[in-house]
Amino acid sequence: MRRFGWVWNRRRDFYRLRSRARLYGQYVLHRRTPTTSLLTIGTARVGSTLLNSYLNSLPNVSMRGEVLNPHSPQGLPYDSGHRGVALRHLRVNLRSQASSVGGLKILLGSFKRHGLTIGDLQSVAPDLRFLIIYRRSLADQFVSREIARRTGSFVLTERGTPRRVSVHVDREEFRRYCKRTRKLYRQLL
Repeated sequence: MRRFGWVWNRRRDFYRLRSRARLYGQYVLHRRTPTTSLLTIGTARVGSTLLNSYLNSLPNVSMRGEVLNPHSPQGLPYDSGHRGVALRHLRVNLRSQASSVGGLKILLGSFKRHGLTIGDLQSVAPDLRFLIIYRRSLADQFVSREIARRTGSFVLTERGTPRRVSVHVDREEFRRYCKRTRKLYRQLL
């Protein structure tokens, strides 16, 4: 069904609404800033999900996933508005965590999409600490992205086994990817 120029996806909207209800319920219950606030920043396919999983396994640490990802139920949709909406969403996500160390994950593309800067993020939590993660080899990162696109599997679960696929690397596309990725990190710093 089409409404207002976009495709209305009932399942996605249901999960997003359910996720928001849980988030605001936790916010009302806890409503405090964790003693230590962490922010994992990186690009896709650098290992940030693995890092967050590891941190979540530690006692009294709670890390949330990509809270600004428009494809995630906990994320903000593309048409969510401006910087203020994104900052409020980040603040609510941080303050709704019951642990003493709480954190979020943001991909670098979200900075541009929502017009955010590092200074804006420090206004969310003054004691915010940043974990900037990158992959040493952009070639490995590019190939990993292409494999994920081809297989449709962006996160490997314990039950899943990686599928073998062959990937052709276009030299110009790879150069553009490297240039874009380096530019994102330069703009951050």
